[in-house]
Order: sequence, then structure tokens, then C-alpha cells
Amino acid sequence: MEAERLRACVYFNFNLKFNMVKTVTMLEFRQDAEGILRRISKGERFVLSHRGRPAARLEPIATSAPSDPANDPFVAIARRATRSPKGKTRHQDIDRILYGGK
Repeated sequence: MEAERLRACVYFNFNLKFNMVKTVTMLEFRQDAEGILRRISKGERFVLSHRGRPAARLEPIATSAPSDPANDPFVAIARRATRSPKGKTRHQDIDRILYGGK
């Protein structure tokens, strides 16, 4: 009986996939936040380190992304933003830029 179990273990095919989690430093994240967030949206996972210690886990959220990125105000903000004199932007203006309307 024991010999059969050992033989079964020898012939068992282990198809394990290990997803290595890459560590990203705060400096790397600040320099390439857009690229890292794009990779996260494609399913990659990261550990954000601060001063050499793990500080946060960066991973895709379970909810589905908007089907049309053009309608997502935070993805397409650069296309809709308008210049404003420094210190002159009001909250209503920001809401109008992000969400449309009057």
C-alpha cells in the first residue's frame, strides 16, 4: 500500500504556477505611477516598500473596470482639463471638468 502511494506521488504531474510579486519602492512608484497602475490593471501584483520595508500591497480590485475608459473621469482627465491661473480653481470648476455639466 505504501509503495503504491509513493509510486503515485512520483508520477503525479505538478502544474503549479507561482506568481512572483515584484517589490516597488516609493521612488519607483512616484517616477512611474501611471505605468505601474497600468500593469496592475492587467493583473500584476506589487508590494510597495517604504524605507526598505513592505508598506502596502498593490493589486487589481475585484470590481470590473469601466467598459469605456473615455467615460472614466480619472483615466481621461488630461484630455478634458483646462488651464487655470494658479490658486484660482474653484471646487465647482474641478467638478465640471471631471464630471461635465454647467
